[in-house]
Amino acid sequence: MSTLGNLIDTGIYRTASQINEAMGRVYGYMGLAVVVSMLVSMGIGTDPELVKFFFTGVMHWVVVFAPIVAVFLLVPFLDSNPPKEFAILALAGFSAVMGLSFAVIFAVY
Repeated sequence: MSTLGNLIDTGIYRTASQINEAMGRVYGYMGLAVVVSMLVSMGIGTDPELVKFFFTGVMHWVVVFAPIVAVFLLVPFLDSNPPKEFAILALAGFSAVMGLSFAVIFAVY
């Protein structure tokens, strides 16, 4: 049985409207993450001094490996079932790191 079916069977979501509300919140958080990533990548990718700072020397390697390091740090954090506010901040922080990584695309193209 699917995970959604298990949630419905265990009584966490009893109606379709509860499922729709939960999915609406998920899409809202995804939208927040995309906007944060976009703003960071545009801000860094359009400023030549920031591009030079982040994509030369040692900082280049920090930027390249930051997303994978963030994943390895976030998985145990999110596994520990943090408060909702901390999870949202972690999502926004990860989105900012991904925006920094995406800034390379803006700088090159």
